[in-house]
Amino acid sequence: MADGVKTSSNIKVVMARLRKIAPNVDQHIEKVQKKSSTELASMASSAAPQRSGQLSRSLKARKAGSDETFGEKETFKSQSGWVVTAWFTWHWIEFGTKNHSAQPFFFPAYRLIRKRHVGRMNRALNKAIKDALK
Repeated sequence: MADGVKTSSNIKVVMARLRKIAPNVDQHIEKVQKKSSTELASMASSAAPQRSGQLSRSLKARKAGSDETFGEKETFKSQSGWVVTAWFTWHWIEFGTKNHSAQPFFFPAYRLIRKRHVGRMNRALNKAIKDALK
C-alpha cells in the first residue's frame, strides 16, 4: 500500500477454523450475502435520483467474478463475494461534483441495511455451527 501502510486481515484464519467446525458455513454465508446484497441494490435503486432512470436500473446484485461484473477488488476465497454494481457515474451523483450538489442514495441505504446484515450473518454462523454439532 502507499506510504508503507500495511493492512492485515485474519479472515482466512477465522474461516479455516470455522470450516473445521462447520463445513457447510459457506452455504449459509452465501445465502445471507445474496439476500443482503439484493436488498441493498433494491433499496439504493428506489432511493436513486430518477432523472433518466438509468442509474436506478443499473443497480444490481451480482456474484463477484461473473462475466457481467468488472472492476471489483479481489475477494477472499472464504467469502462468496456478492457485489452491488452500478452505472459508472454513481459516485459523481452520490458525492456531487463542483457544479452539481450531492444526491446521496447508496450509502444511506447501506447504513440502513448494515445492522440487519450483521444480524443475519451472526444468525447464519450460529446456525451452521449448531447444525454441525448435532
